[in-house]
Amino acid sequence: FLLGYHLEAMEFHHLKIVKESYWKHLLFTIKLSSMLLLLAGCSILHGILPFIITGVVSDKIKHLNEVLSGR
Repeated sequence: FLLGYHLEAMEFHHLKIVKESYWKHLLFTIKLSSMLLLLAGCSILHGILPFIITGVVSDKIKHLNEVLSGR
């Protein structure tokens, strides 16, 4: 019982820190996860064919870092 209460309190505390509703936060994390999966695929493709999509993954990761740092 107490563990469940503390987990629930921590979850809502995090949502207050990032100033998002549960659904907005969920949508953000789905978009972020999707982008990271896409970037992983791009990274593998670039590893196989190093002459294509150069700089794409590193540039996007820098952008995502800025977005996450601003939260």
